[in-house]
Amino acid sequence: GMNAGFEDALRLYEMLGEGGDLADTFQRFSAEMVPSRKGLVEVSLANYEEMRAKTNSRLFALKRRLDWVLEGALPGVWAPLYTMVTFTRTHYHHAKAQAERQDRILNASIAAAALAALSLLAAALIRTAR
Repeated sequence: GMNAGFEDALRLYEMLGEGGDLADTFQRFSAEMVPSRKGLVEVSLANYEEMRAKTNSRLFALKRRLDWVLEGALPGVWAPLYTMVTFTRTHYHHAKAQAERQDRILNASIAAAALAALSLLAAALIRTAR
């Protein structure tokens, strides 16, 4: 919430500096910032759900660790949601959409790695059974 408040103040300051009609400036500000604030609500609710239900999950912990590793390996390409909303000026709805895309990639990667491991295990068991 505090980051969003600072972002609102900074963006309004920037828009006021552009000049123009004050009523038009406030209308443009609202049009730009309302989707981000809706995103903030959604991100906040998702964060509550994570804290309530997922923090004891090993899969969740693995995905968070992979998030941080990928951020280090792919700076500017991959960023955890926390990084996007805390250390950048990315609007919340854009950060949420990016985090959802990255989560799908992580889920698919983990599933592919698990399938590959099971395939190797099955192949090894078949070889030893012969």
